[in-house]
Amino acid sequence: MDENLVVIEVKSIKRATENNFVQLKNDIKKLKEFIGNAGYYRGIMFIFGNANRGIREIRES
Repeated sequence: MDENLVVIEVKSIKRATENNFVQLKNDIKKLKEFIGNAGYYRGIMFIFGNANRGIREIRES
């Protein structure tokens, strides 16, 4: 698979912080597997939502 360019994961900030970051860490691991094993060139994690709530929690984990 040498034509795969990007794999993207999209998640809301609320969803990213409510499970103690376990799911978020699993999603990052999956992105790395796509890059390393499936031949994707890059991976993108897009987290959207209210930055006033939750972003500090992600930075501190």
